[in-house]
Amino acid sequence: MPGSTDTGMKDEFEKMAGGEEALLAETGVAHRLATSEEMAGPIVFLGSSMASFISGVDLCVDSSDSSLKTLGYKKDREKVPATNKFILKMAKKMMEKNK
Repeated sequence: MPGSTDTGMKDEFEKMAGGEEALLAETGVAHRLATSEEMAGPIVFLGSSMASFISGVDLCVDSSDSSLKTLGYKKDREKVPATNKFILKMAKKMMEKNK
């Protein structure tokens, strides 16, 4: 699971996050975006014979971002409860439609 990476899409992610400072607040303890090379290393490793016995595990390459969330030191924005009545209503309709 890759963390935030400085790519050609950085400007789009900055806009979605509300600016560069907000985007960097979502990174791990490095407080910066990863380089493409930093993301490539683990990918190359997993594709090599050195990882031949690795399977069924998440390899978090996110500068401890996942660890901070697990330990409760950082809010996990992906785990938002679905309490919005509209969202619940639409989900119910979709479930009934797929019966």
